Amino acid sequence: MTEEVKSFEARMEPYYREAFAILCERQRRYGPKNILEAGTWGVLEQLTNKVERAKAQINGEVVSGRILIDELGVEREAVLRDSILDLVNYSVILLALRDGEWTKDMRMEVR
Repeated sequence: MTEEVKSFEARMEPYYREAFAILCERQRRYGPKNILEAGTWGVLEQLTNKVERAKAQINGEVVSGRILIDELGVEREAVLRDSILDLVNYSVILLALRDGEWTKDMRMEVR
């Protein structure tokens, strides 16, 4: 049996859908005010925090000039994945904020 060759779009879209679902869920929980109060600098700080959180999950060593990363285990893998998805979402939030699309009067659509 041969494995189906997926397109770039087919491989990448599920990640955006996953990130978007998390973005919407957290927006319902927190609303837009915290981002508006934090501004560009605050969102950049959140991005930095998420990078540091992701890096904290990874251990490894240099062997023969190559970096070998240890197996993470289920819990660390989950934290790393969550951090990466947060990076996607905070990047989109920052773009929306800079473009004037992140406003106090945004409403959530029922889905």
